[in-house]
Amino acid sequence: MELKLKAQSAMEYLMTYGWAILVVAIVLAILYQIGVFSGHSLLGTSCLASTGYLCTSPQLNTTGNLIVQFAQIGQTVTITGIACTKNASTPTNIQNIAQQQLATGQRTNLVYSCPLASNTIGTTFSGYLWVQYNTQIENGNLGRVASVTAPASTAAPVSATTSTTTTTTTTTSTTSIFFTATCGGTLTLAAGNNVCTFTSTGTFTVTGNPGNVAVLVVGGGGGGGFSEGSYGGAGGAGGFIENDNFAVVPIAYSVTVGFAGPGGIGFNTPVQADGGSSAFNTITALGGGGGGASYCCTGGVGNGASGGSGGGGGPNVYGGAGGSGTGGQGNGGGSSGSASGGSGGGGAGGAGGAGTSGNGGAGLSSSISGSLTYYAGGGGGGPSGTGGQGGGAAGGHGASATANTGGGGGGSNAGGNGGNGGTGIVIVAYNALGNGNP
Repeated sequence: MELKLKAQSAMEYLMTYGWAILVVAIVLAILYQIGVFSGHSLLGTSCLASTGYLCTSPQLNTTGNLIVQFAQIGQTVTITGIACTKNASTPTNIQNIAQQQLATGQRTNLVYSCPLASNTIGTTFSGYLWVQYNTQIENGNLGRVASVTAPASTAAPVSATTSTTTTTTTTTSTTSIFFTATCGGTLTLAAGNNVCTFTSTGTFTVTGNPGNVAVLVVGGGGGGGFSEGSYGGAGGAGGFIENDNFAVVPIAYSVTVGFAGPGGIGFNTPVQADGGSSAFNTITALGGGGGGASYCCTGGVGNGASGGSGGGGGPNVYGGAGGSGTGGQGNGGGSSGSASGGSGGGGAGGAGGAGTSGNGGAGLSSSISGSLTYYAGGGGGGPSGTGGQGGGAAGGHGASATANTGGGGGGSNAGGNGGNGGTGIVIVAYNALGNGNP
């Protein structure tokens, strides 16, 4: 009976604590796998990595050469230099090395030169390891990546060639598929992409290997027309072109951002004014056509002008037809059909409304910037047409379109001024890891 009770107690013990023992065993196995219980650790050798880094397998020789296996978790970096110090103060002397590009989780061997008290086996170094690196956004970053303790265990040189065969290194000069670029506009990071935004003319320079980028090009919007006694036609939106897979090579690409077409002002400037074209390399989005105007005594121009999207027509006694849009970029402006004028300007997503107070044509949306944004809406005709979604201005005295949308300017009130169009924009986006294909 006593033997049975002991056996029953043993079984109860295993059932109660068995799962805990199993979990502990699994944790110990994982710690062993990553090297926590390696012989080096037990002999006073350790490399304790900072958050986001991995440092294992330190080996030191009597001349102070220390090799470690290094990895990082985060965005791809290019290592340009390293340093080894006895204290945590920022080093002033950086050891330059052949540049190594390291993706997240990828391992490489780094050989540091550390100061030793004596050049004998058993001399221990304790201090800190540093890495200087570049990212797609910033250059010259310096990070303290680990604290290390290691005794000099050999007089023989240590080098990357003696490391474990599991280490892989990709260099920018040979097998790299990544490219880097210098943004001549404003660089931001959104949804894992580098987003380079141009609101004025500049240059986008690819400095690495060939790749692919996404590009949005929007021309400047046309100005709204002036009218002496009736209503001015609205400005057409700038052309809208988006290419999600544009191939680039290591050259400098010129970027042009279209100007806003000026609205008609006073009796001396009754004729409509077109917006300026925007361009990225071979991609050109035309400026929007100006709105039709009228001026009785000198023969004002009542037809809307053609462009990326066409301007709205003014009074039909001076023409009154809407301007034509360009295929693949925008739509035509509305025609007035009466002596009152005031038709809407065309937008990238729809034609301008006909007749007095014609609404502006709708624009188109893009998420290239990281958020859904509408561009290239047509202006509203005078005196009260609604501007198209995408920066188009409403009809009325001097109503101007939203800057950097390529929207059309609003048509005028009777005897009023036309509104200015919106300036254009160019946006280039590519994967933050540098391999294009956003």
